[in-house]
Amino acid sequence: MKVNNVLYVEDDKSWRGTMQRAFARDICPDVDTAEDYQSGLEKAREKRYDLIVLDGLEGACFALHEELKGKHGVIVIFSGEER
Repeated sequence: MKVNNVLYVEDDKSWRGTMQRAFARDICPDVDTAEDYQSGLEKAREKRYDLIVLDGLEGACFALHEELKGKHGVIVIFSGEER
């Protein structure tokens, strides 16, 4: 699968910056970030992403996944939260 753009939704500013650089270096240069559910949803409504990576967002990652599934490429959730 070719990835032309990525959206990374992470509430920790330090991780957002670190992972944005890593994704840009290793996957593709077009990497957008969002800091929470609402900003991630807004960006995903404006642009179609090939890959969306969601942090747990204190459990909100599952609701965001429901909003986005079927409208974008692959969606990956990294969460220690139980559903």
